[in-house]
Amino acid sequence: MAIKTVKCPKCDSETAVIKDENGKVFCPFCGEEIVDIPEIKEGEQFEYSDVPAEKDTKKIEPVGEEIDLSFVLSEEEVGNALETSGKLKKRKIIPFIEAALFGLLGIFSLLSIIFSYAGLFGMGKTKPNFSHYLVTVICFCMVPAVFTLPERQKKKYIRSATSGNQVNLKVYENLLEVCVLGNEEDAWQLELDGDYGINYECNQTVLSLKNGQILVIPDRAVKEEQLETLHKRFKIESKEN
Repeated sequence: MAIKTVKCPKCDSETAVIKDENGKVFCPFCGEEIVDIPEIKEGEQFEYSDVPAEKDTKKIEPVGEEIDLSFVLSEEEVGNALETSGKLKKRKIIPFIEAALFGLLGIFSLLSIIFSYAGLFGMGKTKPNFSHYLVTVICFCMVPAVFTLPERQKKKYIRSATSGNQVNLKVYENLLEVCVLGNEEDAWQLELDGDYGINYECNQTVLSLKNGQILVIPDRAVKEEQLETLHKRFKIESKEN
């Protein structure tokens, strides 16, 4: 999965460069259109790719038992992988803070309207106008919006990153081989020397390569009797229950 990242000028979140059907890039968190993106050269892909940006022409001889894998990543697995690799930030606390602020502002605005009509605290001299009601309605509407709108943008973003392509992998003791469309001549290799980032979450292994790609291997694609062997080859100490 070749995904390049760029920072949103509005919320400063780092997000992957994935274009929508209109060729535009939007931040999945705040919805801001990102126009300052790297120049797209001819043949350069920003969407899902089974082929690395740079191929290593040196052929490595496989060693050890072959673990043959074939799978299609789901949207949920792609989303988890983007979050695990840090290309998609998790918003756990921020929505609650935003909702609390809008809620408090809405309550304050509503109380000011009530106090104005009731004449409490010397606020009866000036009656509320249309803007007071508008601000109150907007604040209360924003409370659920801070949860739903970013989540919808996030789902749309993940959907655009999910290709539905079949991934074919062969994992040996010393290397991993990605077979493109089942054609071994177009396969590329990754030496298992630790020269990459690796994370294990949500029952899937996520490799972050130096060229910006991430490679996802879900546990469901591995035979039960080979799963422990696969984890040892990637130096994963324990798997999730």
